[in-house]
Amino acid sequence: MRKLVLLFYLFVLSNFEGLGQDTLSVVAKKHFYKAFHSSNYETQIEDYTKCLELSPKHAKSHYNRGIAHYNLGNKKSAIDDYTKAIEINPQHANSFYSRGLAHGDLGDLIQSIDDYTNAIKINPEYALAYFQKGNIYRDLGKYKLAIDNYSNSIAIDKSNSSAYNNRGNIYKRLRKYKLAIDDFSKSILINPDEAYLYNSRGNTYYILGKYKLAIKDYSSAVKINPKYASAYYNRGSAKWLLDLEHCSDFKIACNLGECKRYYTFCK
Repeated sequence: MRKLVLLFYLFVLSNFEGLGQDTLSVVAKKHFYKAFHSSNYETQIEDYTKCLELSPKHAKSHYNRGIAHYNLGNKKSAIDDYTKAIEINPQHANSFYSRGLAHGDLGDLIQSIDDYTNAIKINPEYALAYFQKGNIYRDLGKYKLAIDNYSNSIAIDKSNSSAYNNRGNIYKRLRKYKLAIDDFSKSILINPDEAYLYNSRGNTYYILGKYKLAIKDYSSAVKINPKYASAYYNRGSAKWLLDLEHCSDFKIACNLGECKRYYTFCK
């Protein structure tokens, strides 16, 4: 998920639509573009601050300085800047979305939901806002609301592998195994090089007693990631239930830190 956030920030850093076209002085503009083109977050903060000293109502600088603060881990300072950008232009969906991320990181989940909701009100096609809102509801145990938001996100952006995976995990938790497998399969089609997706689908087949299909998925997982202890452990468990040779998998899992079944069944 965090990769999605970082990719999102690369996008919004250059997306000023909705923040207005307010005019900067020559000196203020110099500081703004120096910050904008810098890859150093501390330098960005320094120059956006100088720009804001000259133009305190420049929403773009507040917003971008907020991103720099966020990427340095200064979540409260980021929230302050996003809030200022919203005060200057309350129709900027990205500011609400970004503030929602920061509130969520600080554990203020209700405020995070409010921010994502406001982002969606401004931009009803905001797939990532639905996705993040779904994550919050998942963490709160409100699974129906989480599923609804993941479904809205998918309806807008069918390329978000994580939305399918997260919805699949909830379906699995709710024992809706066919729906879970469908979602894991769609996630794998989008992102076939993620080992954990095969492990998740394999676990669902395992629950259903479809051990051969589970083994196939666990094998795909360890092919992608040869140090995936859980996939070896799970494959060994499925093989044991089918009376197949299993100790080699349990031994590898043990070497990687998961030893319980190796000592139980192979010693």
